[in-house]
Amino acid sequence: MPIPFSPTPTYQFSNGHIACSAFTVTDETACQQWIKGDVAKRVYDQPMKLDFLDTITAIRSDGFDTTRLEAYVQASPPQATDGDVGEGIADLFLMERFGVYLPTNRRRDLRTPKGSHPGADIAGYVPNGAGGADFIFGEVKASGQKAAPPSVMTHTDSGMPAQLVRLALDSAIQRQLLFYLQARAKGSPAEALHIEALKTLATGKYKLIGVLVRTTSPNQSDVSGPASKLQAAIPTSQPCSLYVLHTGLSTDDWLVHCQPT
Repeated sequence: MPIPFSPTPTYQFSNGHIACSAFTVTDETACQQWIKGDVAKRVYDQPMKLDFLDTITAIRSDGFDTTRLEAYVQASPPQATDGDVGEGIADLFLMERFGVYLPTNRRRDLRTPKGSHPGADIAGYVPNGAGGADFIFGEVKASGQKAAPPSVMTHTDSGMPAQLVRLALDSAIQRQLLFYLQARAKGSPAEALHIEALKTLATGKYKLIGVLVRTTSPNQSDVSGPASKLQAAIPTSQPCSLYVLHTGLSTDDWLVHCQPT
């Protein structure tokens, strides 16, 4: 179903090469259904589950007893966290609004049920309007904290601005992300996008982005101060976009509605 955010930004402003826009849910009921449906499917990776079931069916058709394999499908996945849901919301927002292609998702990159993975939350491709594609690298934060800006935007090491600055300035991090995407693009539908994005990167261009998912009322202070820090720390040749998505639902509601499918 369509993402239930207003097509008109709640507010928008720019600070040099840092552009900020906020969107707000226009229908709380629709948002609940969206989290129950599309967001839950991404958070719990339903496409991978269905693909695994298809593989099991093919094996069964060859005469094998697949009871033991089917038990793995029925095993309960770990309960989602606020971060899982926030990242799922951000992923779907970027995919629908801007045509971003993300070759994998949060859960597929975990090797243990309660694991975590360092590195950029967002790593993929986006059309650049010139017939090609750009790499898009970024970070996602979710917060229901009443303070504006919330601590996820101000922490000196783990806050979004600090992480985006590292993404923009640390070539070792960028190298790791490029190799990460290369491994997933080779021989996949994303291979052509990857090659086009490499051509664009050869000219020094890629997209840097931050997405803040909020459960509070819109407040421009959520991003105005952080945008100033980014403006001072990131080279003017590197534009960065910050988006704030207001769901209108508390994080407790997220976890009530976002359940395995």
